[in-house]
Amino acid sequence: MTQKNLQFYEWRNPGMPGQLAGIRRVAEHNETWLERARKQARMIDMVYAKVSSADVREWADETNDHPDHPNAWGALFRGGGWRCVGRVKTRHADGHAREIKLWTYTGKTGMKK
Repeated sequence: MTQKNLQFYEWRNPGMPGQLAGIRRVAEHNETWLERARKQARMIDMVYAKVSSADVREWADETNDHPDHPNAWGALFRGGGWRCVGRVKTRHADGHAREIKLWTYTGKTGMKK
């Protein structure tokens, strides 16, 4: 997203800077969990060529390895190297079958953290 497009997006979505700041804060407080979760996401992507937060959530449930704060899930695919390749409905009951993104790992880290 170019700087001009980002400014337009923030103008259309005035809560965006606060949302991004909140995601950064929760990511900092869950840094070690995010490292483990992102590693698992990359492993799932290597096998299936795509991964969603629902896939990583299944791993978290199986291993009882959850973030300290549930908002840390929003930081999972931020920080670079991920590209959205589609959408699926979430499988966990709390998600109420909403659509979530499918990701693939590109390894390129040009996105902002």
